[in-house]
Amino acid sequence: MALSVHALTTLAAVKDFLKIEIDDNQYDTLLERMINAASEAIEGYCNRHFERGVYDELYRGNGRQLLGLNQYPVQAVTLVEANGARITDYQVYKEEGMLYRLALWPAGAYFTGLVGDPVGSTRNIRVLYEAGYVLPKDEDLQASPPIIRTLPYDLEDACIELVALKFNQRQEEAAGKVTRAQADYQTTYQQDIPPRLRQVLDRHRRLVVV
Repeated sequence: MALSVHALTTLAAVKDFLKIEIDDNQYDTLLERMINAASEAIEGYCNRHFERGVYDELYRGNGRQLLGLNQYPVQAVTLVEANGARITDYQVYKEEGMLYRLALWPAGAYFTGLVGDPVGSTRNIRVLYEAGYVLPKDEDLQASPPIIRTLPYDLEDACIELVALKFNQRQEEAAGKVTRAQADYQTTYQQDIPPRLRQVLDRHRRLVVV
């Protein structure tokens, strides 16, 4: 199994943490699957993607000056439209993933009934942008120019520790130290992220406003 585009660490880093020799490949497929699962769990907990990519997303105009984007840090904004019209009078707060507009982000609404009452907001703001980090697996120091990882190290360490927790629980089960029922309960991912790792992830968690 190959690492997914969302993988927050590498097989080599996990094997080094677990003190598994790099040429010992008996657990490689299992560890790659665990890396993928742990990375997805962390993204789910943090309500965002971390890999650098291009995103084409729709948002509800809020009638305010700030519009929060789903992904960050923002690398570049290619296009912003409101109700089908292009908008250029905005500023980008890259690290926070925010678009600031003095003239406010217009709210959209559905209209219904005989008098056309507004009954709900629509996703009337389109943003095409590039955001995210260069993940460890995508680093290429031999490229020209070199591609250097930018993912915060505490995020990668959290992923490594979650994989190690899952892997060690599996090894204990195989050795008969825990029962299958205990192992099934212990080896869930997002639900059982340890509190100390949650404290780390909370620093990178996107607040979802309903």
